[in-house]
Amino acid sequence: LLRAEPDEKLVKQLTILNSDDSPIGKSIKTLSKLATSLDLPTIRDEYVKIFVGVGRGEILPFASYYLTGFLKDKPLANLRQDMQEIGIKLADNVKEPEDHIASIFDMMSGLILDKFEKKYSITIDINKNNHRLPFDLQMKTKNLTSKDNWMSNEAFLDKDLLKNPLHIRKYKKGDYFYPQGMMGKKLLSKFFKDEKYSLLEKEQQWLLCSEDEIVWVVGRRCDRRFTANSDTKNKILMRLRV
Repeated sequence: LLRAEPDEKLVKQLTILNSDDSPIGKSIKTLSKLATSLDLPTIRDEYVKIFVGVGRGEILPFASYYLTGFLKDKPLANLRQDMQEIGIKLADNVKEPEDHIASIFDMMSGLILDKFEKKYSITIDINKNNHRLPFDLQMKTKNLTSKDNWMSNEAFLDKDLLKNPLHIRKYKKGDYFYPQGMMGKKLLSKFFKDEKYSLLEKEQQWLLCSEDEIVWVVGRRCDRRFTANSDTKNKILMRLRV
């Protein structure tokens, strides 16, 4: 819908969309209603007016332009670096730069639906400062003392049990961990259900992992296999700043 003038097939698909009463859901319902009430020539004319225009459209749908005021600037370079790390390439028939909103949505969809061969993750070296994280994480290794109760935004870990570098990634099917304060192991999908995660919360949840083992459901619950205690020699405290 954002990449090219909509054809009759796409408009028909839009007319049968249904959703909930969330802000995004209400927007989807509005889109479906408009697709039902407007004829195809009107819809195509609106697309041309917004995205094409005479010389340029009302909207330039590129991330670099909205972040810097310039096309093909640093945000595009950063996106290309991230794409390379994940293993994403533009299709041969796509001519616009990678930061076009349609391409960004395609990549987001691919990550959520696990369509890419290489899993998206961010590397964390626990001995260095990490600057390109999707959240504000503080790490401390000195003058740490054990205590009975830690906040959910804190992970008090045994550094010797962690295989550096660590990785931050999203959920994948079959993930499990050994939740602190619970018996046995638990599928992460079951943890999400028990904690009453919404679909959006599931998609936004980051996991701190040692190799492929979950160390911390970030901001929610640690895996007890990696937590430190009063006898632990090398401790590390990770605190999510909220």
